[in-house]
Amino acid sequence: MRATGLGQRLSIPTGEPQVIPDAYFEGFPNVQAYMEGAVADARERLHRDAVRRRRQIPELASRAAVRQAGERQAMNAGIQKRRPTSSSWPSCVLIASPRIAVARRV
Repeated sequence: MRATGLGQRLSIPTGEPQVIPDAYFEGFPNVQAYMEGAVADARERLHRDAVRRRRQIPELASRAAVRQAGERQAMNAGIQKRRPTSSSWPSCVLIASPRIAVARRV
C-alpha cells in the first residue's frame, strides 16, 4: 500500500503515513531489495513463482496504471501463502497487532 492509500484509510495527511514504510525499510533494507528484485524478475519473465504455483502477470507488459497493479502482484506473489515471518511488511503487522492489543489492555 502506498502512502496515499494508507493516509486515506487512516484519514491522516499524506505525508504522515510515509514515515511508517520508510522506517521499516530503513531497518530491513534486504526486504526492499527483495521486493525490487521480485518486480524486476517478473517484468522479464511476466510471471512469478510463488509457493507451489506459478502466477502469470501479463499486466507487467501493459500501460502505467495496469502495470503498477502487476508490480504489486509481483511483490506479493512470493510472500503469499507463507507462514508470517518478521521479514515482510504485512507479516510484521500480523505479528505486532495482537501484541499491541495486549499491551494496550495493561
